[in-house]
Amino acid sequence: ISVEGGPGVAQEARAAVERGAVVVPFARTGGASSGMFDFPSVALERPTFASEQQWESLRSSSASVEDAAATVAAIVSGVAEQRASGLVAPHGTTATVKAKAPSSDGEAPSAPGAGDERKESSQPPATDPPALSSSARQSRSE
Repeated sequence: ISVEGGPGVAQEARAAVERGAVVVPFARTGGASSGMFDFPSVALERPTFASEQQWESLRSSSASVEDAAATVAAIVSGVAEQRASGLVAPHGTTATVKAKAPSSDGEAPSAPGAGDERKESSQPPATDPPALSSSARQSRSE
């Protein structure tokens, strides 16, 4: 979720999009979240799992703050549900990948679901959290 922001927020949003994250811009707050500072244009497009009404409430200052906040929560929940099911690629596009065709020796590929269309998750691989520096470990223990 991005709220307002300047060049740094736009840079962080670009990095997140490049990693495959879905960025939900609270555009009504202005700044980078409304498209300034080279904010990634794909993040300003309505994802498939958000209704037009929901997306508009993030852009329009006429919607109440409470309604807009509830909409952000609903969209983030939708992202989580769709990602868990493996049906959402970055920014709500559905990624459909054809299974490999049979090899030249006539044998079918051994991959599960061979010959079928299947959905491919575009989530980045899980990584271990970065190690804490000695000063960070010390401040955590205090």
